[in-house]
Amino acid sequence: ITEELVYRGLVCERIRRLLGDKIAVFMSAGMFAVFHFNLLQGIYAFIAGIVLGYVYLKYNNIVYCILLHGIANLTAVLVNYFSISGYINNHIVLYLVVMLAELAVTVIVAERIYKSKD
Repeated sequence: ITEELVYRGLVCERIRRLLGDKIAVFMSAGMFAVFHFNLLQGIYAFIAGIVLGYVYLKYNNIVYCILLHGIANLTAVLVNYFSISGYINNHIVLYLVVMLAELAVTVIVAERIYKSKD
């Protein structure tokens, strides 16, 4: 929750007001990536930050970002719980595919939630 409040709610919003939407999404995603202090997690965090920034700007709702981020973290916990993380972490392409699939699913779920309110 704190990461979303900081990186989307504060950083992205402030940069958006100063420099526009696209720059805000990329700069906040970059800061989010660097914050993870790990190259592999940083790559994933940058991509996730772009998706979360897009969701934040499109729906103007930080709650969706918090839910998506929570789902991403839950996925990571489940991967570690079922002891497949060692295999995935040793194959960078597989790692990125799994993480991108996770992001795609969460965006689809958010889109459906948003459309169901219309």
